[in-house]
Amino acid sequence: MFTKSRFAITAILLAIAFAITFSMACASKKAAWGDPESGLIMSYRMPIDQPIRYRTNSAFDQKLEIMGQEVGITSDSHIGFTMIPVAQESDNLTLDVLIDTLSMTITNPQGSNSPDVKNVLGKKFSMHLKRNGKEYDILGADSIRYGMGTEFEGSVSTWFQAHFPDLPEGPVVINDSWPSADTVSETTPRGNIMLIFNNKNRLSGFEKVGEHDCAVVLNEFTGSFSGEAVEGEMNLAFDGDIEGTETYYFDYKRGQYLKGASEGRVTGTIKGSGPMEMTIPMTRTFSLSTELTE
Repeated sequence: MFTKSRFAITAILLAIAFAITFSMACASKKAAWGDPESGLIMSYRMPIDQPIRYRTNSAFDQKLEIMGQEVGITSDSHIGFTMIPVAQESDNLTLDVLIDTLSMTITNPQGSNSPDVKNVLGKKFSMHLKRNGKEYDILGADSIRYGMGTEFEGSVSTWFQAHFPDLPEGPVVINDSWPSADTVSETTPRGNIMLIFNNKNRLSGFEKVGEHDCAVVLNEFTGSFSGEAVEGEMNLAFDGDIEGTETYYFDYKRGQYLKGASEGRVTGTIKGSGPMEMTIPMTRTFSLSTELTE
């Protein structure tokens, strides 16, 4: 009996030891993205010197009420660009960004106009990206500018200050949510504007898109905008609120932002001071989509 008991104990101990060894071996082989069932780890992973190309489309329809009359302004914009990861240090990536294409059409009651973009195409700047998607140190983008006579001037910087969705800091499963925030600002000789977005991201599911294994994230965002400008002899101050939704697809195995689409609404006022005092109610609906072009 003693021998059988000892044999049984030895067998159990060997089984436990084998199980522990097997578990450790499996753990050591665990994928960098974790496991969608027990906890997905999402982070940006970009091979050095491997180009990544995106195209972003943006449109808005804005209504102003001026002295009882409604004035409409629409815009349709497209930009294509190549991102090249050139360095990695700890959890930070350095990207070179090349502007491949840019077009914009703005339509108001006087007609349609497009800015001159010939000085933008082929220009390059650098930016930094944390593993969780936070952009910082966007160097040189402010100086890549386009304009439309004396009516409009802008830089490509605003396209990239919140290009990458912000990812969770830890593992997530379906229906887990995480907060994030983005700030987009622009300064021109005629004024400045700042937009602040407060995002509530939720992992809503998984989807196979071509060869990409994607996490599907729904973002419900709110925010605000404010700014100042000079129009002739009038000083303008504007502010308001932003709300909308975004759905984006993240390839968790490759660590790559695949595509996203958002739409929303802006409501606010423009206050003018100078020769004439006025308050102009404003509403704007907008849409934006970004897609990896392979």
